[in-house]
Amino acid sequence: MAAPVTAELIRRQAEELQRFRHAEGRAEELAAEVTALNDAAHDAAWELGDEDEPGNFPRALLGGMRKADAP
Repeated sequence: MAAPVTAELIRRQAEELQRFRHAEGRAEELAAEVTALNDAAHDAAWELGDEDEPGNFPRALLGGMRKADAP
């Protein structure tokens, strides 16, 4: 698995690339959200093979969602 995204990385990206500052505590929230999304994408990617259609990725990603996470 990839290293988790940190709040410091979120802050640096916002400040250096976007000239933007997040509200207090928002970088921590975003770091947790991005890490969860990255983990789900990595998990879904391991379920697919080279012969799978590209359209199978969203299905694999959504299929890995827990019922409590579903919209």
